[in-house]
Amino acid sequence: MSELLDKLKSSRRQHPFGQFGTADDQCTDGGELGCTHAVWRFIAFVYTGRWYSHDELSKLSGYPCGGGPTNRGMRPSESQALCKRLGLPLEFRAGLGTGDLLRASRKGPAMVAIRYGDWPAWEGYGGRHWPRPYARPLGKAGRNQLGFTGSHAVALLGYERVESAAGKFLRNDAFVFEPNHDSTARPERVAYDIVTQTQLGVAYRGVRKLGWSNPFAFVPTRAPKFPGGL
Repeated sequence: MSELLDKLKSSRRQHPFGQFGTADDQCTDGGELGCTHAVWRFIAFVYTGRWYSHDELSKLSGYPCGGGPTNRGMRPSESQALCKRLGLPLEFRAGLGTGDLLRASRKGPAMVAIRYGDWPAWEGYGGRHWPRPYARPLGKAGRNQLGFTGSHAVALLGYERVESAAGKFLRNDAFVFEPNHDSTARPERVAYDIVTQTQLGVAYRGVRKLGWSNPFAFVPTRAPKFPGGL
């Protein structure tokens, strides 16, 4: 395991906050629209050492703060504006392959857009049978919001190459902060999901089902120095 991934995992365990239950989240309708905000809040923390509220991030990015049914998630242009305002070394890239995403995560956390309906499920959540695939650790991580299949944002923290005892390549395991937790309905605080590169790719490319021409991500250009600790 790389030192960077180890630090990002440790940071997430210490601060396992999702998009709900946060202060000052009027602009994201109580966190309901705040998946991208939650991802940027964590990425900003590992680069700057400061936690920002949803409303602060909205103001910095130019995201509208009216509340109500006309609100929406954060757009790529607003994410770009936020990176510029905070000095975050991440750049917008469309159409990258999952191998490119994993390689980029060697430098630092990446913000990745996905289709939530394609994300691996939480095994046995709420006593219900969810179809495979499942995120790991089994029964402790994964998709657990019934009925929602739309666009979502996650943070790719890094990955590990998994080999057999004989040294044969088996798979790449991606460690991903998926922020759709911490609500009254889903109170669990999950630091990260572990999914395979293949599973990550299905959700990443799945945004085309939503009418998007290409999947996209914001990838780091340099590593964080963790001014907030670690």
